[in-house]
Order: sequence, then C-alpha cells, then structure tokens
Amino acid sequence: FIEDQILLDDYYKSLDSAKSTQAGVSYAFTYFTLLTAQQAKLWVGSDEDIKIYLNGSVVYNYSGQRTFAGNECYKDDTTIIYLQQGLNRLLVKSKQGSGLSAGRYTFSLNICEIQPNPLYKGNRVMGLKFTTTGNATGVNEKNASTISSFELKNNYPNPFNPTTMITYQIAKASSVKLVIYDIAGREIATLVNGEKAAGTYTVSWNAAHLSSGVYFSKLTADKFSQVKKMVLIK
Repeated sequence: FIEDQILLDDYYKSLDSAKSTQAGVSYAFTYFTLLTAQQAKLWVGSDEDIKIYLNGSVVYNYSGQRTFAGNECYKDDTTIIYLQQGLNRLLVKSKQGSGLSAGRYTFSLNICEIQPNPLYKGNRVMGLKFTTTGNATGVNEKNASTISSFELKNNYPNPFNPTTMITYQIAKASSVKLVIYDIAGREIATLVNGEKAAGTYTVSWNAAHLSSGVYFSKLTADKFSQVKKMVLIK
C-alpha cells in the first residue's frame, strides 16, 4: 500500500516484460486506526486468488479467476468484518498468474460503512486511512500504555445469528483463556488459549452449528476472571 493506494503494476509489468511464464505471489501490508470499535463491510475485487487477513485472522479468501467489468475489478461487498478500537493490521496475499495473464493483475480493496440505502453504498468508514508509516505504531503503544485493567466487554451484536464479536483487554502480558459455555455449564469452544501482550483484542465466534439459546463467554487472565451472557437467536 502506497499513499492509500495499491500499486502493483510496476512489479507485474516486470514479469510481463520478460515474457515470464512463472506465477508470482505478492503481499501488501497496511495499518489503520479507529477511535471506536465497529462493524464494517469489506469491498474487495480481484481477478485471481486473494486472501485477506485482519488483525491476524482470515476475513476473506477467494480462489479462482474472475473478469473485469470495464476498467473496474469486480467488487464483492458481502463480507462483514469487525474493526477494533485503536490499531488494526491488514495483510493481503495476492496471486499473479502466468502465461497470457501475466502483467495484468490488480485488485481493489476498501472498508466501508454498512449502509442499507443503496444510494450511499460504498462510503469508506469515517476517519479510516491506510498507512505504512511508523506513526501507526506510536498509536498502538499509546493505546496499550493507557490500559490499566483487565476487562471482558459485551459481545456485539447481542442477540446474534450466527456470528458475534467478543472484545477483551489485557492490562499486562498474561496467559489468557477465552472459553464459551452453554447454559448447563458445558464447554462449547475455546477461542483463545495462550500468552497475550497488553492490549485490546477482538475475536469472532460462529455458532452456526448450535441451537438458539443462552451462552456465556468467560475470560481468564492472570488472576482476573469475568463472564458475559450472550443470546443466540436463529
């Protein structure tokens, strides 16, 4: 990502100029920051394989080939993502085909507000700007240093069907465990189990395989423990 744009043409043209038959894979990485956590819609287009990671988790994975409509890459705007407060990290893994397709590959990506009115479709989340400068790292450090307590926040949305986002904050480096239980106290899923640095984290839980009902998320970190109630409605 260069100044808020994805510019891979020079790289791919170098493959094409040599009439190369080899395929290639490229990675584009960027930061962006937000004042508040929120849901958003991922707009992405590509003509070949593409995989997108948000804060270390895969949020979009396309395998295959697509065609262009005019000068714009086909846009898929069906993926809902969750943006965490403060620093977010975005990584794109993209494929460059070989042979006749070499040198023409590109992709488009944006993160937009969820807007049911089609007249306003495609508005980027307010205040969001991609950057690869060191300033973003400073924002993250400031955010981490202001966290003085452990906390498990209410999941969003709640009630949900079938996916919800769970955010928690860690005041210092700790062994962290985030577990889901049903109303009978049986363990349903373990979402986090390992060492975490101080900071705010968000994980997604998909309960598509479960029936409607009340569930509980439990965060355990250091000597801290907290439980939150969640309602799945199908």
